[in-house]
Amino acid sequence: MLENLGMLDSPSGDPNALKKDVSDLMADARKSRKAVFRRTIDYNASAINYLQNRIWVSRDIDRPMLQPDYLWSPKLCPPRSYMDSPMNCVMSKPVRTSTNKNKCPIYCVCWTPEGRRLITGAFSGEFTLWNGLTFNFETILQAHESQIRCMKWSHNEEWLLTADHSGYVKYWQANMNNVEMYQAHKEPIRGVSFCPFDNKFVTCSDDSTVRIWDFHRCAEERVLRGEYG
Repeated sequence: MLENLGMLDSPSGDPNALKKDVSDLMADARKSRKAVFRRTIDYNASAINYLQNRIWVSRDIDRPMLQPDYLWSPKLCPPRSYMDSPMNCVMSKPVRTSTNKNKCPIYCVCWTPEGRRLITGAFSGEFTLWNGLTFNFETILQAHESQIRCMKWSHNEEWLLTADHSGYVKYWQANMNNVEMYQAHKEPIRGVSFCPFDNKFVTCSDDSTVRIWDFHRCAEERVLRGEYG
């Protein structure tokens, strides 16, 4: 087909001339494209250190003390290893600021269970998935018709529960597939939480009620009313 186009479009009737023009255009496009270098924060090295050290580190005093020098950074472990020194877990340095193409308020954020991506719930009702290592945007999904107010993963890390400004609750699988939706309140929902066994969850709303729901039957079991708004 390319040879036929070459016979038609090339003044000389030589099909190789069109091929050469196409290859030249592609080469110019590659030259004009700038290489993108993304800063990456990889926490896997510290996790590996922790797994290796826990074989022989049974007490806090058995762990080598980190020195305030860059050369000691390869010996760093996750914050869980420094329970005796909480100040090591204080995050005092911003690493990256990322903005979505559609700029609007963000009302809730949560990590995916494996810790590789960050999910944000926005005023526009959209989910945005961000890469947790390189901080770049990955995908966007229209999740709700109104503002997403809260989101919570189940303890077994299989379900994500979200609630919006219109009082609707949605069930999401780990692959961001929506499987259930219903209205739990007539006012904005401000918080959701699972029970330890994930078979029930609770919602609280601006209507001054806390409602207990059966997760599998999507049925309300009890309403707790407050005295104040």
